[in-house]
This record gives sequence, C-alpha cells and structure tokens, in this order.
Amino acid sequence: MPDLRRDLRVVAIFETAGFKGSVPVTGGAARTIGLNRHLSNHGCDVTLVLCDLNPASNPSCDWPIKVEYVSPDDVYSASEGFCELIASLCPDVVVMSSTPLIVRYGRTLAERLKCRLVYDMFDNEHQLHIALGDDERTCEQRRQLQAAAISLADAVLVQTAEDLAYASTFRANDIYVVPCGVELSAPKLAEPYTQAGSVFVGNLYYELNAVALKFILSSLAGDLVAEGRWVDVYGRIPPNLDVYDVPGVHIHGQVPSIGDVLRKAEVGLAPLASGGGMKLKVLEYMAASLPIIGPPNAFVGIPEPERFAVVTDDRMRNMARELLELLRDPARRLDLGVSGRALVERSYSWSSIAKAASEAYDKVRAAPIGRRSSVKLSPDVVNLASAPPRWLTEWRRQRE
Repeated sequence: MPDLRRDLRVVAIFETAGFKGSVPVTGGAARTIGLNRHLSNHGCDVTLVLCDLNPASNPSCDWPIKVEYVSPDDVYSASEGFCELIASLCPDVVVMSSTPLIVRYGRTLAERLKCRLVYDMFDNEHQLHIALGDDERTCEQRRQLQAAAISLADAVLVQTAEDLAYASTFRANDIYVVPCGVELSAPKLAEPYTQAGSVFVGNLYYELNAVALKFILSSLAGDLVAEGRWVDVYGRIPPNLDVYDVPGVHIHGQVPSIGDVLRKAEVGLAPLASGGGMKLKVLEYMAASLPIIGPPNAFVGIPEPERFAVVTDDRMRNMARELLELLRDPARRLDLGVSGRALVERSYSWSSIAKAASEAYDKVRAAPIGRRSSVKLSPDVVNLASAPPRWLTEWRRQRE
C-alpha cells in the first residue's frame, strides 16, 4: 500500500510543439502547465517530463515546476534511459495526454514502475477528426485508438460532461471531470464607452482556429468596416495564411502577454462551430472581463453561457448583426463581462481546477495496482498507435 500521508508524486509526460521557451502557445500546453503548476498547493510533488519539438523553444530554467527534458527518440520509443528517468522520480501517478503513447507503452510503463496511469483526455478525437473533415475510416480509427487508451488507463480525466458521456461508453468507472482553467490577473477596469476592436486569439496552425479566422474574414469583417469597427487577431500565424490585406482585420501575431491585449478589447470572438473539449480562449476572454460571442459549441463545458455571452445559432448565420448590436450596447457588454469574470473566479481558476485533479489522483493512488492489465489490444490498434500524432504534422508544417 502507498504511504497516503506524504505528498503524492505526479509525473506528467508531455510531448508537444506547444511551448516557446516556457510560455505555452497551444491549448494543450497551457492546460499542462496551468494545471500542474498549482498541484503543489494541494499536496502534490509534480515533475513535468517534456519533449518539446517547437523550433522556437530551447531548454529553459524559467519554469514554475520541475521539468526534465527528453528527446523525441526517447519519448517515442520509451528507451531504457527514458524509463530509468521516470523510475528515478518514484511516481505514484504517471499522467499522459498522448493517446498513441498510452496505447504504445503507457500501461507497460505503469506496470514496470508499480504506479497508476492517468489519461488526461484533451478531446473526443472521433468528433475532432469529423470536424477536421477526415474520411470515415480515419475517424473510426481514431475512435478505436482512443477507446483503447481509455480502457488501458487506471483513471481518465475529461474536461466536460459531454466527454464524460463519451468516455463512459468504454469504461464504467474512474472517470473524473477536471475542466480547463485560466490564470487570474487583475480584473479589467470598466471602460465600456471607449471604442476598441473586437479580438480573436488562437494558434492558427490548428486547423479549426484557421477555419474560425476564415469565417471572420468572410462573414464579419465587411460589416464591421462599414461601421468603423475592426478585429485584432493574436496568435501564431502560418506564413502561408493569406490574411494580411483584409480591411478591418489587423494581424498582430504572437504577443508576450495575451491578457494585456484582451483588456484593451471590446468583444471576444469565438466563431467555433466544431471541435471538442473546452475552449481555452473563451476562458481567457472571461478572465479579461470581455463579453463573448459565438455558437453553442464554443461554450461546451460551461453551463448557461447566456450569462456572459451572446450565443448565436449553430451555423452563426446572424453573427455579424448580433455582434454589431453588442458593440452598440456598452451597458450590456459591461454586464456580460462582469458576469464572465465572476464565473471564472468562482469555478475556473487553475487553483480550483488543480484541487479537483489532486482529489482524483488521491483516489487513484489508493486503488489497487494493475486493475487494467487484462485489457487486450487488437493488432490494428497497435499499428495505429505507431503512427505519428496529428500535431506532429502541424509542427512539421511550421518548419517548412
């Protein structure tokens, strides 16, 4: 039996192209660092084992938690040196978010180290690949692969009630809802009568963010320009994305502090008609006291979004008109922004989310080891797990 009186030792294994130095530039990276940096306040000793392929990143000492860097070859092959490193950290819980790597070696690694394996499930990957327009066979393969990862782990973290229902089709228990969160800085000063731009933030190497920007260009920009309004866009911009000469859309690229630019905006845009999981940009808008406009899918995981947002129809057919109405109504913008800020303070700070995660890890640590050892994998699923992850394709595009 583990000693439940000492701090719980957590090792988070994360392979990504999502950091620039120690600054997260993707949603997955933001969740990984945001959640883990606050776990120490809830009785956890955390080490991030990081494989970062971003060409703009270099090994950095500027981390809020302990970090061990590993090479791509080590993390993808689970080399002996990699396994020895994880063993030296004496984890009670190993947390992995990579679906293929959990299937490839996550269960074996947990058995070797006599620890528990937790799958931090960022997305319903079947629905994600449908949203990305992949063919039916590919979408089904992703469903099978994720079903295997869900089955192999000792516990699964999901972000929303919808993801809970999905994961529950593959296992009956040990699934915990641990939403996304946000770092809270000082609230925005109330200046609702000062005209500024609407804002859209996102990593535009991610295809669904690029689709959202194309919607802004084609369906919103013209109406905004006609009333002397505009949109400011912040985030990583692929060099081949032709968006620099559209009237009413100002491209700024990546900035050191997204909070600073959000506090200067009037409305946060979230034209996200597809894609699973919680949307980190929505929480960032709320933390900045911004009113938000978007379809129901943009607010998955957050109950009653009408409290802090203008919720359009699924296809965003009237979004331009609804946005202009909101821009003309500073009192309503202020009310929605204040409500959103209050909600993230109550329920979506990383500190409160980390408390929920630590409670889940404590329950996992107390459970018997090896309960999932009998899960059998088909040869097809094993072959699927050997393929490179989708984000790796995005990373290679950045280097071209």
